[in-house]
Amino acid sequence: MKTPRVSDETLIELIRKYKGFVTAVCRASDMSRQNFYKRLQNNTDMQDALADAREEIIDLAESKLIRLIEDLTPQAIMFALKTIGRDRGYIEKQEIDQTN
Repeated sequence: MKTPRVSDETLIELIRKYKGFVTAVCRASDMSRQNFYKRLQNNTDMQDALADAREEIIDLAESKLIRLIEDLTPQAIMFALKTIGRDRGYIEKQEIDQTN
């Protein structure tokens, strides 16, 4: 028996509910990842919902990073300097010896 097609609106709700975690969306909608990505390719509202969900995750991760920096966690401080502080010179340079 074929599973009924999940509406685009339901998929958008699931994307939001599962924070853009595609495996969870597919599991909840009984849909393969391949089918999900086909549907996503043709639906800008779904694409926007997925992008928004992923941005929320990044915002959350950044807020946790800030908290770790405030707690003086050395790894968090180094990570922030190597990424956000790159324009101030906080990068690790690799020197390649090409004298062979």
